[in-house]
Amino acid sequence: MLQAVFFDLDGTLCAPSAPFAEVFTRCCVPLLSGSRHHKAADLLDSFGTALTRPGPSSAASCLHCALGVCRATGVDTAGITESAAALTREWARAQRLLPGATATLRALAESLPLGLITNGPSDMQRAVVAHLDIVPLVRWIVVSGDDSVGVRKPDPAIFRHALALAQCSPEHALYVGDSATSDVAGAASAAMRTCWLNPSGQPLPPGVPEPDLQVSSIGELSVMCAVEARMLPGSGQSPATTKR
Repeated sequence: MLQAVFFDLDGTLCAPSAPFAEVFTRCCVPLLSGSRHHKAADLLDSFGTALTRPGPSSAASCLHCALGVCRATGVDTAGITESAAALTREWARAQRLLPGATATLRALAESLPLGLITNGPSDMQRAVVAHLDIVPLVRWIVVSGDDSVGVRKPDPAIFRHALALAQCSPEHALYVGDSATSDVAGAASAAMRTCWLNPSGQPLPPGVPEPDLQVSSIGELSVMCAVEARMLPGSGQSPATTKR
C-alpha cells in the first residue's frame, strides 16, 4: 500500500509573487557598487550557475561563488553575509501557496506521512517552507543544498536519501512534482511512483517515463491518492486508469 507521499516545492506547492531577478537585484546587486565594469545581469547569471553546482550550498556560498566568477572587487565577507540573509528573507516572503495546496497537504497528512524534496540552497529553501507554515504538515524536508545531501534532482540519489529517511521502499512512495524532467524522470529513476502536476496539459517530453498519475491542479491529489492506494500491485487493477 501507499506509505508516504513526497512533494516538490517550487511550482508544485508554491509560486513567487515577484520574479527572482527582481528580489535578487534589490538584495544583492548593491554589492557591485564599487565595481564599475560588472553588470547586475552578470551577477544574476553567475548566481544561477552556482545554484547548479554539486555539493552543499547556502545563499552566502552561492553569492560568494557568483561574485568570484564576476571578479567583483571590494566586497567583504560581512557584506556578502548581509546580502545573502536579505535574499533568503525576501525570497521566502515572496512565496505564496498555490490554490488547494494547504487543503491537500492537510487531507493527506491525516493518513500518510508527507515529505518535501527540493533543489536549492539549504537556508533559502528551508526559509520558504517556514514562511509557508507547512512545517507541521511534513515529516521530512530534503534540500539539495543540505550538508547531508549535496545532489540535485533529477539525480536518483536525492530521492533515495529521502526514502532512507522515511524507511520506505520506492514502490510504496509517491512523488509529486511539476517538472517532467527533474521530478517525474528523477523519481522514476529511483523506482518511486510518480505524479506529474501538469496544469497546462503539456505533452510528456521524449525519454521521460510515463507518470503513474497526472493532475491538472494540486487540489486533485487527495482524491487521486485514494484511488492510487487501491491500485498498487496486487490489487488486480492498473494505475493507468487514473491518468489524465
